[in-house]
Amino acid sequence: MAIVDEIFKENLKEILKQEWEIDNRAKWKDGTPVKTKRIFGVVNKYDLSKEFPILTLRKHNIKSLFKEISWIYQKNQTM
Repeated sequence: MAIVDEIFKENLKEILKQEWEIDNRAKWKDGTPVKTKRIFGVVNKYDLSKEFPILTLRKHNIKSLFKEISWIYQKNQTM
């Protein structure tokens, strides 16, 4: 398992520890309020000399990943 997977799992554990928050602005179709769990200010830093930070716990569309990386690279070239 990759380091990024371990960090992802730890973040999920922290989120699950939180209490439910009720959002009075948002409602489901049946009229019940939306409940959320969240944590703020999470910053994950990765050492690229050890491994590339790609999550391996979930499936990814590789074609879309390369398109996004290409798009980011092209935008940086125009600045």
